[in-house]
Amino acid sequence: MPLVSDEERALFEQVLEAPDDLQPRLVLADALLERDELYGLFIQLSCSSAEVRTAREARRRLTALRRATVPAFLGALGGALTSNQRRVSFADGLLDSCALAVTDAARFAACEGDPLWGTVRALELPKASDRRVYDAIAFAGRNASWRWLDRVRVGAPYHVRALCLAPSFPVQTLRVEFCWPEDVERLARPEHFPRLRRLELDVVPINGEHGTAQVASIMRRPLELLQISGVQLTAPIWIPLVEGGAVQTLRLLYEGFAIETSPSAGDFRWRLRRLSPRGRKGAARALLRRVDPYFVRDVEFVETSVRKESSHHGKRRPHGL
Repeated sequence: MPLVSDEERALFEQVLEAPDDLQPRLVLADALLERDELYGLFIQLSCSSAEVRTAREARRRLTALRRATVPAFLGALGGALTSNQRRVSFADGLLDSCALAVTDAARFAACEGDPLWGTVRALELPKASDRRVYDAIAFAGRNASWRWLDRVRVGAPYHVRALCLAPSFPVQTLRVEFCWPEDVERLARPEHFPRLRRLELDVVPINGEHGTAQVASIMRRPLELLQISGVQLTAPIWIPLVEGGAVQTLRLLYEGFAIETSPSAGDFRWRLRRLSPRGRKGAARALLRRVDPYFVRDVEFVETSVRKESSHHGKRRPHGL
């Protein structure tokens, strides 16, 4: 069962105040075991050394403890999570990342404000075309228990718009799988998600000058990282995107390669990196063609392999490209 006493709730608050310290978790585990709550044993074993935790017998015991204790300990909160256990993970005995379920609003109401949400660092919002998805998004936006939340993943553009109805949502890293230019422009407004530091966009279809201007508006927001995958954007678009931008790092991804620059520092030199051993030279050429030649005259090529990483400086283009 969840935290049942003022003492346990106070101990859990100490855990929330020290996210990188295992000692408060172990103190909480002892308190749980005093009332024969075996979830305390799950915390203890999860916090043990890597050598102990990864041993075959320990892994089996951890799996058994999770199955036996987690549902009861999470209580009503568990009813708001997806049934796909691969999308729910724990770190050092506490809920670390999860995906919300497509379920009735009553289940979200039953666990709203639960302090156990406080340890969640990564949250995935549902993608289904079901009206109940909006119940999940509305809950995420109004739940006041997020304490460690850093990363949120959302699917469709209308889900982004729904999330924007809760502008103070404490997300720091937002990944959007599909986003129209007008939604990018919406995310560029500083009143939406004041803690936002990193924005990752998987697909942004652009048609015409108006769409270009809408996407370019995000560059005025002081982000640590703006990452765009797929890179459907053509060369002329990058001039207004890069010049005068407040983004610290602009990163473009394309078929196993990444190319990035630092607009806020006025440094328009690009760094090209192979992200996967499957990355092919043709993909690198295609990525470079998508960036205006004015900005790719000086490219630093960073070769990343499975075994080691090496840098080749002073080359205008990667060798052999």
